[in-house]
Amino acid sequence: MSPVARAAALARRHLGKRFLLYAVVSGVATLITQVTLAVLHGLIGWRASVSNIVAVGVATPVSYYMNRAWVWQKRGRSKLGKEVAPFWAFSFAGLLLSTLLVGLVALWQDVPVGERPTAFQQLQINAANAVGFGILWLVQFFVLDKISFKPHTPHHSRERLATQRSGQAGSDGEIDDASPVVAPSASAVAPATVAPGDREVW
Repeated sequence: MSPVARAAALARRHLGKRFLLYAVVSGVATLITQVTLAVLHGLIGWRASVSNIVAVGVATPVSYYMNRAWVWQKRGRSKLGKEVAPFWAFSFAGLLLSTLLVGLVALWQDVPVGERPTAFQQLQINAANAVGFGILWLVQFFVLDKISFKPHTPHHSRERLATQRSGQAGSDGEIDDASPVVAPSASAVAPATVAPGDREVW
């Protein structure tokens, strides 16, 4: 396998690992959202749309910091324009879409304010929230991976790849600048010594 092919395979493997970790973080955030939504709307009796807004507000910071630090291994202060703004823009879009869907389901259910919904009605509310965020979920991953938290190739990996390419070029018949130049031996350039009594024939 050529160095370029090995590098591409390694990049795909790392992409798959980041996607798996991203899915785990999304599962944690979804669990927080769903439990908060069920408690506020199903047990306390808050309005469905208000409960959804609070639930998303609780889960979004957890999702951001877990994605940044665990999935993409970012350290230091967050960058407002490159990291914070795109992430929260997607979260806000998911909030609007999920709140719209939750509101429509609640309107269709027509449960009086303050009255607890049935278990099936609460399941419908939670499903509406999940669908709203699920629509944007895959798009958000690629935006975070390619723009916001874009991973960088380590310097030593780039040097190793360049060395491998140079070695491959040398093996194909090209001159490798890094190859040592072997000087001719002294015996190869020293003049022949004529023994006494011998004559050179011209």
